[in-house]
Amino acid sequence: MSTVVVGTAYHAPTARELETLSDVAVVVADDGVISAVLPASSDEAQRAMASAGSTVRLGAHERLLPGLIDTHIHAPQWVQLGTGLDIPLDRWLFEYTFPLEARYADEGFARQVWSRMVPTLLRHGTTTAVYYSSIHEGATTALAEACAEHGQRAFVGRVGM
Repeated sequence: MSTVVVGTAYHAPTARELETLSDVAVVVADDGVISAVLPASSDEAQRAMASAGSTVRLGAHERLLPGLIDTHIHAPQWVQLGTGLDIPLDRWLFEYTFPLEARYADEGFARQVWSRMVPTLLRHGTTTAVYYSSIHEGATTALAEACAEHGQRAFVGRVGM
């Protein structure tokens, strides 16, 4: 059954245009595809809500946004975000990044990180990602599996740039 989201939505019909759609009903089919955007008060929207599996009503200060696409994520570095900001790049790489990235040889460690990273990115709106993963094949495969398990569209590779 479909889901209907009722409230205010933002939408970018072109690269230079942002539209605010106030008091709309966004009908999402079972396959996740938006099948209609209707004025919430219209008869068609009322019928869609009556037949939907669920209706989500956004609060006065909530907004529906399109999914975000991150085209360059160094996945192994996710756990060290915000560290070493006060040191030069070469020190940061040798003191933080390279030792951390070596830990991804342990597939169990990689799975623990990915099981937190992918859901966190999804909760923050990143529905599609291009991941630069580890040089370690097992960790890279585990990242692709985590994306599939949590429903994130992704391109995952050992070299993503």
